[in-house]
Amino acid sequence: MTESIGAFFQQFRKERHLTLDQAANGLNPASISYFERGKSDISLSNATKLMFNIGMGPYDLNDFLASSGQCFPVILSDVIADDRAAIQAKVAAYLADSPFAPNLQAQYQAALPWLNCTLTDDKPLPPAYEQHLAQLLAYPAFWHAPEQFLVVATLPFASYELLSSVWAQLAALTGKQLGFQNNNLWLVGSIAISRNDAALRQQVASDLQRIIEIPALVAHFNNAMPQLQAIIDLAKGESIDPITDALARMQAAPLASWLTRLAARCQRDQPCHYNTALKPTDKAALAVPADHALLVGPTLALRRKQLGLTLADVADGWSTPAQSRFEQGKTQLAFLNTLTLLRHLGLPLSSLEMSSDSVSLFRQYHIKLEYMGRQADTAGYTRQDFFTVLAEFAALAADFPAGLRIMLNRGLRTVLQWQDLALFPADDPMFADLSDEEQTAIITYLQSLDHLGSLEAEGVSFAVNSITQPFLIPFFQAVTAALPRHTWAEQAIYDMAASFVFGAVFFSVPAIIPLARNFFTPDKCQPYSWWSYGDIATIRTLGDSYLTDSPAVRAQAAQHLADVRLLNPYDGAAAHQRWWFETYAGKGRQDIQA
Repeated sequence: MTESIGAFFQQFRKERHLTLDQAANGLNPASISYFERGKSDISLSNATKLMFNIGMGPYDLNDFLASSGQCFPVILSDVIADDRAAIQAKVAAYLADSPFAPNLQAQYQAALPWLNCTLTDDKPLPPAYEQHLAQLLAYPAFWHAPEQFLVVATLPFASYELLSSVWAQLAALTGKQLGFQNNNLWLVGSIAISRNDAALRQQVASDLQRIIEIPALVAHFNNAMPQLQAIIDLAKGESIDPITDALARMQAAPLASWLTRLAARCQRDQPCHYNTALKPTDKAALAVPADHALLVGPTLALRRKQLGLTLADVADGWSTPAQSRFEQGKTQLAFLNTLTLLRHLGLPLSSLEMSSDSVSLFRQYHIKLEYMGRQADTAGYTRQDFFTVLAEFAALAADFPAGLRIMLNRGLRTVLQWQDLALFPADDPMFADLSDEEQTAIITYLQSLDHLGSLEAEGVSFAVNSITQPFLIPFFQAVTAALPRHTWAEQAIYDMAASFVFGAVFFSVPAIIPLARNFFTPDKCQPYSWWSYGDIATIRTLGDSYLTDSPAVRAQAAQHLADVRLLNPYDGAAAHQRWWFETYAGKGRQDIQA
């Protein structure tokens, strides 16, 4: 692992044309060189600072580890395809390397045969195994890929007691911990409503209705809103045809098909099994605080205890006394040892996005400004409070390459612009257009990259709204030329794909529309997330409306807006898109003639 991780850091740094001295920025360049060449490890604190210095996000490292089989497989796409055999094959291959302690490994191995059963099999789990599952699933704030696997493999055959307990613990989460479990809400909820139990269905519907209406969490649930709404409707015995029809029109066929199959399973009224001997296993003392840092000993100690592991189970290459001191917060583990520990605990690097660790600083400042904006009136925040936060991040990013620094600083200002705060009117000087020199710096930086990273993808998603007419095509071409397949960066760009066409119609650049249509295609979307499909449908519909203002196109636009409003009723996206359709209908013909 030492050589491969170090080489990845070196490649990432060199692709961004950073010298060792630039990457160091307060660290020892010689130590970084040794680490990159696999000659030594570095401390955890130095590694997180190095990641920030070179613009590497947790998702970049997680994508690398996943590509080399060092992360528990993500199975959501296979869930949407109801391909239990594929899930079984992927997880069995991962478990073949024995990444877990024997007792935990045995629990995951025991779940594999249940993937041979169909979702309609009437086959209850053994009570003793249910008790083990109750412990492994008792702390949903820490759920990741291993827990998703257990849910999908076993919960369709669980007792009422286990299923209702798991759902209650999941729905009881609050704040960001609840928001980050958006996919797990529809995973567990879909299984729960498949059972013939009116009280459980009613509870799921009531909990989900409450959850999706929480204003502060709307952004978390956007991607999963059709699944959550469909589960509510099915639990109430209502038709979900309007939802599946809307998804089909957006070419989100995999998700529409999955929901149709779910509706059929709900019609079967699969009976509940009961296990009155099941004992509660969650302990308040092991709960993880909402504002936790992940890469610290006390937090990882909670995870170890939640899984029922001993110090010896996770100390792999270092002593149990060293692990104990780490868990007490007295010392750090070396970086590569920390990665090994995370693997033994079933935690991906992407879970850092749920924590307060400094390795994901841009995301933290982004979220901080969003929360400050939502609470501006009640908390009494002033303009200076927001400027202080912006200045803090600007100081941290001062040594970034110019193009990246400009994108990120502008991105945080865009967070405020999108919130329509009274403190910052639309014509506020802080939202002034980027200069030609700044836009040139952004494009030059993007053109220098072989592969877009997660931090650059986040920067692009905000900067795209500030790219003006002369720069829009080279900006689009630079982004799409460097976009790597099957990465978090690709998914992030797909989730904001329509922004390229918003810019095209606003700045009268019709040539962008065919480029965007040809590049962004439904076959590259994550099948469990409707949002990317929706953006591609917006590209198609807004492009048609802009270029051809006919009765047929107006009807198409009206249907698209109705579909967006149905699939995402709490976001305001439909009202936003309506303005674009009405304002720029038919204008493309004039622009082309001009």
